[in-house]
Amino acid sequence: MKHTPMARTILTCLSLSLALATAACGKNAPDGTTPPEDGAQAADDGGKGGKRTRGKGKRGAKGDGDEGGEKKADVKKACKAEISDTPAPLFLHPETGEPMAFIRVPKGMTKDDLVEQNPFFYMTMSQDGFVSTCDAMVTYMAAAMIDDEPKKDFQQFAQDFLTQLGYQVESFENPKIEGRRLEGAVLAKSQQGPAKLWVLFDNKYNAGKVFIVVLEAHPNAFEAIQPTFKAVTDSLIVVPPETPEG
Repeated sequence: MKHTPMARTILTCLSLSLALATAACGKNAPDGTTPPEDGAQAADDGGKGGKRTRGKGKRGAKGDGDEGGEKKADVKKACKAEISDTPAPLFLHPETGEPMAFIRVPKGMTKDDLVEQNPFFYMTMSQDGFVSTCDAMVTYMAAAMIDDEPKKDFQQFAQDFLTQLGYQVESFENPKIEGRRLEGAVLAKSQQGPAKLWVLFDNKYNAGKVFIVVLEAHPNAFEAIQPTFKAVTDSLIVVPPETPEG
């Protein structure tokens, strides 16, 4: 699968209907992260084949002792969760035009950075990522609403979607699974190198639709930004479906 250098113009195989929107594509990831000094080699490996230069144009302020004048993400500890004050509306109803869900994005992003690709899929378009808490980078974010497949194991359902999104899933790290809801960290690779994801898959209200959030960082920056990613998925609000009258 070939990744284009254009702003992630890769969602060409979505099935568009009120019942289903399946992302089948690639994406640029995970360079643009600010890993710590001991992660420099991983940063170099992760950037192979990419069109971006790490830290180009969106680096934090220079500080004393920072190698090359670059401020590094301190990933030795988890950093305070920081998300936007204003939620982004998602999945406009085809008849009413009203959002079917809302979500707050990580610090460093605005609601307008989550760009609609079709009524059932939103993603970030930045080639440089977004500087977030502790100068860790959000390299990619996506939100989707697709049909559930009730007969399929839910972790397999999640893995299949991530594969369609362009990831090679290596492992789920002790995901929290409750019925048709899965949340947790995923170690993965994209065509451009290593990535670590925080994901949410939730068949909200058991109404047949799975709401999906995917947040990506370089593995070296993940520990610092994971609380922020968790706060993002915790902020997801899904409007209850209308119940038939009578």
